[in-house]
Amino acid sequence: MGLLLDLFASKAQNKAQRKVDKRMNKIKKEVAALDPLQELEQFKVESPNIRLSKGEICYYAGEVHPFKLKQRYARSSSSKGISVKIMNGLWYHTGGGQSSPIVQEYCDSCDGTLFITNQRWVLTAPKYGFNIKIQKIINLEIHDNGFSLYEGNRCHMVNGIGGESLYRLIQLMNAADKIRVEQEEKEEAKQITKNSAKNKHSPDKFDEIREYKKLLDDGIITQDEFEKKRTELLSL
Repeated sequence: MGLLLDLFASKAQNKAQRKVDKRMNKIKKEVAALDPLQELEQFKVESPNIRLSKGEICYYAGEVHPFKLKQRYARSSSSKGISVKIMNGLWYHTGGGQSSPIVQEYCDSCDGTLFITNQRWVLTAPKYGFNIKIQKIINLEIHDNGFSLYEGNRCHMVNGIGGESLYRLIQLMNAADKIRVEQEEKEEAKQITKNSAKNKHSPDKFDEIREYKKLLDDGIITQDEFEKKRTELLSL
């Protein structure tokens, strides 16, 4: 019976996950057809309550609830026999007894504020807070009303933001970051091409120095003029 219930639960969970994946794929296709840099302007948070570094932009600031699943231990006892009251506060028990440990799971949570920027995720809270650069995030699992963020061997669990709104923001940020990288690479390639063309059409400075030395030897220019031109060329 237990195996049958587990099978039903597993099928229901897989069905729910497929629905979530379908919604997320739909959002991914929608984002691909948008201008992410323009769409992100709608998420931009003016004057968030954290210190931002140069070029850092905050796209989310809101109250969340970080939590951890913990365990508490107790013992249950059972006994056989009878108990007889001898006087106030004194009982006599006959028979044997036994006890067994009980493990109880519970959720320990608090309130906090989450900030998501183009450089890091920051959670300010009395406990379970974090400040993680995006490059150090290994994985991000988004749930209907929360997310699990993995950093190294640590997992940060948060409720209060999740689902399609968070997934959409992450997709827009990823797309915008990709565009910025491509633009930087294009600018770098254009600069390299420009410098190469300039060097290709510019005479070698040492050849120029040799030409001026020849003019000096022929008495066409003076020693001071040669030294001045040589210093100028070597400083380029």
